[in-house]
Amino acid sequence: MASGIQVHTDVTTIYNEMKVVKNNDDSNQRLRLVTFTIQGDVINVDLKVTQEEVTKKGQDAYQIFKEQLKDEECFYFLYDCHYKDHEGIGKEVLIFGSWIPDTCAVKKKMLYASSKCSIKKIMHGIKHHMELSDRTDILDHKSFAGQVGKGLQDIEGTCVCTKMKA
Repeated sequence: MASGIQVHTDVTTIYNEMKVVKNNDDSNQRLRLVTFTIQGDVINVDLKVTQEEVTKKGQDAYQIFKEQLKDEECFYFLYDCHYKDHEGIGKEVLIFGSWIPDTCAVKKKMLYASSKCSIKKIMHGIKHHMELSDRTDILDHKSFAGQVGKGLQDIEGTCVCTKMKA
């Protein structure tokens, strides 16, 4: 912890809740997106979005994620991404990352960059890590899919295919 920033215990609780999905859990109450911000000298949970909230907004979780990207605000995120692979099989993956925009104040960018290792230690077992600094990194579902993996057919139900199967 080079920055001296601590991670609140709620962050660990949220991560464990998202990591282990139980069959008897209400799918509408399942967390799809969580953002974390530095408040004082602690990384805290800032925003929690459930599947029910995603459905009510009439958007997908990826669109709600994009809405959180502000030019002057940094945050870490944990996103439960639903996609179909090249064989059309539905899958889910947790993606951990940071939004540290180029347009943000230098001091804030340095604080978030140097504190990332503190929260990343808690997110052990995460397959995908992203460091986003510009909206062009994830303009649309297709560009985001390129960061998640190759050969994906869709992200959150939106086609990202470049060619049709014969």
